[in-house]
Amino acid sequence: MRVLDFVIKELRQMRRDRRMIIMVVMMPMLQLVLYGYAVSTDIRHLRTVVCDLDGSSQSRDMVRGVIASPEYFDIVGYVQTVKEAQASLDSGQAQVAIVIPARYSRDITKRQPATLQVLLDGSDPNAGTIAGSYIGKIVTAQAKTILLQRIQAAGLGQLANAGVDDRVQVWYNPTLQSSFALVPGVVCMIASNLTIILSALAIVREREIGTIEQLLVTPIKGWELMIGKLIPYMLLGFVNILIVLALAVSLFGVPLRGSIPFLMGISGLFMVGSLGMGLLISTMSRNQMQAGQIAGLIMMPNMMLSGFIFPIANMPAWLQPVTYFLPMRYYLTSVRGIMMKGNGYPELRTEIWLLVVLSVLIFLAAVQRFHKRLD
Repeated sequence: MRVLDFVIKELRQMRRDRRMIIMVVMMPMLQLVLYGYAVSTDIRHLRTVVCDLDGSSQSRDMVRGVIASPEYFDIVGYVQTVKEAQASLDSGQAQVAIVIPARYSRDITKRQPATLQVLLDGSDPNAGTIAGSYIGKIVTAQAKTILLQRIQAAGLGQLANAGVDDRVQVWYNPTLQSSFALVPGVVCMIASNLTIILSALAIVREREIGTIEQLLVTPIKGWELMIGKLIPYMLLGFVNILIVLALAVSLFGVPLRGSIPFLMGISGLFMVGSLGMGLLISTMSRNQMQAGQIAGLIMMPNMMLSGFIFPIANMPAWLQPVTYFLPMRYYLTSVRGIMMKGNGYPELRTEIWLLVVLSVLIFLAAVQRFHKRLD
């Protein structure tokens, strides 16, 4: 009963601080909009120049193959020399330069390997890699067309359909939109950052203004004080997660194929560890500024090493084991699995139990240190 009274007191106090409420509600929405619209790993509309030194029908067919992909390539100009193509890359006018040599059609006619030069701007490795992949597919399609024409010209039309017909199906995210992967990560960031920062600052603020000593002389016990202080922030975390989920589905069309109660349950498990981390930070901080700085140092590895932005498999081998000790790694996998694939407990039981173990250990360590500080 005393815990409930204390929770009600905290909720009333939070309601009076309108600036904090605005910040807590608006910041997650702003983060969602920024990550959903501004941050994208999709590579589209690559600025491209063409240097056609051959000027034949075969070279024009190749250029038409590039123009036929307007979603990926924007032809910004045609140049007459290789130096002009290189200058376009140097100046930033183009990201891709396609150079068709003068012997291109002659080599095709003589049934010799025809070469095609593609210059890529490697200052953006991601764009360069994806642009090379796009061009490779176009060249492969053009080469297949030429090969089929030669087979039919040789009177071997029955062989035209020989070979392997690959039919790729992309599940869960057919259009491969990066926002579908980023937005679930924003849910994880909100559940983590909100609970860590607010719980750390709340306890330190009580110590700064001297009210924590007044609370300790009341009949309320230390564990009741701690739980009553943290529960409101967990409730606030649930509210923000629901708001972000609603916006993610309505604004970005992110699927929510799994169970919302199941997602909220896993979020609660994760927030236990996050609240414990905020409590632990409060025991190491003398003021709110110091608590905010320590929280920032902890949240950055959480975001960078959890797989939210960079795949864990692409990290150095010595760094990957560190990610096993981050609850955010397992929470992120669970949220993406629930939202994108409709996963349940059977598919996520390993992540759930690892999340339980890490969250409980962090919370117990924080409780022990908190009691020592009170004593």
